[in-house]
Amino acid sequence: MSKWIWYPGDFELYHDQKVHMRRKEKGVFWPCEWDLYSCSFAVTFRKEADLASDEKIRTAATAPGRVVVVDGSGRHWLKIGEEYKVPAGHVLVEATLNKQGGLCAFYLQSAKLGTDEGWQVRPNSGKFVGAASNGMYEKIEDDPEVFKFSYKLLKPAEVKEDKTGVLYDFGRETFAKLIFSKAPRAGARFNYGESLEEAKDTENCPLFETAEKNSEFPAQAFRYLFFPGLKSTDVIFEAYYEYLPHKRLGSFKSSDRLLNKIWETSAYTLELNSREFYLDGLKRDRWVWSGDAYQSCLVDRYLYFDKDIARRTMTALRGRDPVKQFMNTIVDYSMYWILMVYDHYMMTGDAEWLKSVWQSAKTEVDFIKTRKNGEGFIEGIPGDWTFIDWSDMDKTGAVCAEQILFWRVLDRMDFMAKVCGDKGVSYANEASQLASKIRKYYWRSDYCAFIDSYASGKNHITRHANIFALLFGFANKNERRCIIDHVITNSAVTPITTPYFKFFELEAMAQIGDLKYVMDNIRSYWGGMLAEGATSIWEEYKPGVPAAEQLAMYGRSYDKSLCHAWGASPVYLLGKYVLGVRPTSPGYGTFEVEPRLEGFKELNGTVPIQGGIVTIRYGCGYLSVETDRDGGVLKINGKSVMLRKNQPTEMPL
Repeated sequence: MSKWIWYPGDFELYHDQKVHMRRKEKGVFWPCEWDLYSCSFAVTFRKEADLASDEKIRTAATAPGRVVVVDGSGRHWLKIGEEYKVPAGHVLVEATLNKQGGLCAFYLQSAKLGTDEGWQVRPNSGKFVGAASNGMYEKIEDDPEVFKFSYKLLKPAEVKEDKTGVLYDFGRETFAKLIFSKAPRAGARFNYGESLEEAKDTENCPLFETAEKNSEFPAQAFRYLFFPGLKSTDVIFEAYYEYLPHKRLGSFKSSDRLLNKIWETSAYTLELNSREFYLDGLKRDRWVWSGDAYQSCLVDRYLYFDKDIARRTMTALRGRDPVKQFMNTIVDYSMYWILMVYDHYMMTGDAEWLKSVWQSAKTEVDFIKTRKNGEGFIEGIPGDWTFIDWSDMDKTGAVCAEQILFWRVLDRMDFMAKVCGDKGVSYANEASQLASKIRKYYWRSDYCAFIDSYASGKNHITRHANIFALLFGFANKNERRCIIDHVITNSAVTPITTPYFKFFELEAMAQIGDLKYVMDNIRSYWGGMLAEGATSIWEEYKPGVPAAEQLAMYGRSYDKSLCHAWGASPVYLLGKYVLGVRPTSPGYGTFEVEPRLEGFKELNGTVPIQGGIVTIRYGCGYLSVETDRDGGVLKINGKSVMLRKNQPTEMPL
């Protein structure tokens, strides 16, 4: 079967550019503040074959160009779209395309010569490599310059009309394009709102449009649409939900209704933000941020197990050599990309894919090392952004959280070097030396904690570096106990207010085995958002803050995203530590199932794994675990039981 093909990475980089060039607020274009990589402007595709019989070909392309066929009858120059009958025998087909600001993609329809990954391709200044494709674009009528979404007609849950205008409430957060068949006049304004307050605040609402008859507007995030000064009879439109048709493989259902609702709302949040790539938030920014994407990749493993979107995202984020700046300009975000690569390998076990990105991983780490200060720590220079989290933190000089994160990167790079058979590099010694320096400069035994920064002399303590020390296995036994008692469970230490870092904190505690802490926090923090009326998970949540203030962020009234992918982590935490499904070797060659049933009368769920799925059922005192692949071990009540493919393991408890 023929497919649209392109130079590897071009499809992702082209759509990454489009994603980062569409943000608007108050009618003004809002550009991103980092470099966007370009796809190849001039590309040649090539295939040689021996045909046993004559072959009819037809071509298509997204760019101007020509096709050259060399066969037994000579050399032939063809226009794109022209049909030609290739005679039996040896044949060479080459297509050269040029397009600036677009994607050079090629399609040749033929039984034997059809375009696929067996074709070779090169930018005209490079070497031939295997062509790339995507299963979404297999028909000649497809257009790989248009990302292929699905659409579903939505109906408002409620329509309210008063003297101020007409309000359409769609019941929950959504992302939809609008098509108008009637508008009262040219320039009739309407507001998009994730909240009621945002939609009705005409002065401060950041997203609005002006409708005209037969006008169509690209998809935006909203729950509410408000038409100031209009009546419901003044306007007729349809809303179409725009989405990728991911198939949910993960599920969670228990006797705890609140947990069920938290899981479902978290899953829906990831669904909304899983589009061309993993996006940060549905309203603002709708961009690709590496830290956000890292968490989305982990959550996806327990919901969709979608390898394609993960690889698209990693390719778009990484761009091409040479590396000129940190991803999204953020020092820690380049480090998360390395961890994303490692986790994707552990998820899939795909060593060939890992080898294909290994050089990019090495050059990314080399760039990170250019920011070493005199003590050997990573420290950003002007133009670099040390983010870590939205928190009051001492970021003077080299920040401890980043050093522990980089230690983790070096450890994972050493592992991946061995998988890739790269004997020319070793990161283990570098990691060991860095660990010693971190303890020397940042550990304060009198505080029982790692401080944020040594450069300021303030000895300021936040949770972040200490969470990383627990999560990544950096802290030794004594440090671990100190951190838990004096930082994590110490209410005097400023609490985490973003779901982003709440995720890291809760996974650290889950690894330690304190599931009560994890479950209490999920119920209170995520449950607190639901109690405030959330229909998707917010970018930040501060319990006890008045409802109107919950909507503000970055000094603007409605700038907080009420649908942010980094809030979807309960799907991951409940799948990995309550249903208890975890790989113990790459690609789930071996895996464990260790359900934590305390506090549940009933617990049912499914967890996708590489090449299969695990199903857990618990109720009426019986546990049943079933998987459709070998390699699993059930751990329960201190016992280990081998799981057999397609044979349920059942036991009373």
